[in-house]
Amino acid sequence: MLRIKTVSQITPDILDEIFNQDFLAIRIPNYIEPALCDKLSQWFIQADHLERYPHDIMINDHINYIDCGVDRLGVSYNVTFGKTENSAEHKRYYATALTTIQEIRKACQGRPSPIDKLRLELDENWAHGANIASFNKKNMTLGIGRVMNRPEKSHMSELLPHIDLLPPNVFEIIAQYSANVYLSLPALGGELELWDIPPIPIHEASTMQSDYDWRAKHSDSILIKPTKGELILINTRRPHAIRAFSAGNRVSQQCFIGVKQDRSMVLWS
Repeated sequence: MLRIKTVSQITPDILDEIFNQDFLAIRIPNYIEPALCDKLSQWFIQADHLERYPHDIMINDHINYIDCGVDRLGVSYNVTFGKTENSAEHKRYYATALTTIQEIRKACQGRPSPIDKLRLELDENWAHGANIASFNKKNMTLGIGRVMNRPEKSHMSELLPHIDLLPPNVFEIIAQYSANVYLSLPALGGELELWDIPPIPIHEASTMQSDYDWRAKHSDSILIKPTKGELILINTRRPHAIRAFSAGNRVSQQCFIGVKQDRSMVLWS
């Protein structure tokens, strides 16, 4: 039985435990103070260039995008999947990468954003290093805002448990994790749902169809109710979902963490 561990800060030992698959999730409560959570959450919600954050699913070897009630501030790398490097999607992603990071940092009034803080702490505590990814020799977006303020659509996230996988033909990593810093949460619902199974091997994950029924074919899930200001790290090759909610907002800042063969880390959104 994998465990959920709550710690007060990131340390080299904690990172070893994460990357050795010892825990289902690592929780760090109060990672960000309430005032910054409120400021950044409202800024994300009110941003005039908020746009849909579609979930990519594979159907008959084609990538399809589903609206699961999540909006985003910043372009996410998954919109480039299946597209050529000269595509409009690739060009827009890289054209907005640095400005997105700077814009979010400016909203924090010159302070590091929550994901800025995480990147610095990972690099300081991981002897192999942690840097912004550059899959196409260009620095990538890091720390997009994820906004769920359309509760009527939130059931779609609950209906679609999934794994997140960087296609191996894009860039080779040996493990993938996600980090979410929670800025605003609904009073009821919106839990993070996890399945306590071994991470899906890369060769199997890359060929799985997205209609795989995790709830029918695996043991009962585990629910985590995030708290305001909390950082949660999970392995994205274990199935996970977001439970529906009927009122309120669910806002976080997010990034992925990839571990390369040499054990160094690359971060992107």
